Amino acid sequence: MIVADYDCLNKYTPNCISIEISFSSTDCDARVWYDKIAQLAQLRKVPPANDITTYRFVYRMTLEDKQRLNLAAQKMRAFVPIPVELANAMSVRSPAYPIFIGDGLTPYNYGGLLNKL
Repeated sequence: MIVADYDCLNKYTPNCISIEISFSSTDCDARVWYDKIAQLAQLRKVPPANDITTYRFVYRMTLEDKQRLNLAAQKMRAFVPIPVELANAMSVRSPAYPIFIGDGLTPYNYGGLLNKL
């Protein structure tokens, strides 16, 4: 689970949950998520979620970062920590975990960085 508490829809809409689903996921269907949300609404007691790793989105790697830090040569992989020196260069706490690396869905950024909560 990734907490995205930066400047986004969730910040401006009370009691809002946004769900992002990979296009390649079999769950990439709004009806699936409507059903899951309806199931959550029926719960009186939420079961413990001991197996969920929680992250916070902490940094957008810009195209300028990509060039300045030669990020394309770093061989970053999603959820694999980047080197401490690289995290320091972007002023984020280490370990930092990259996501959306050069995905083309956000052409104005190279990727994002997460920290575990």
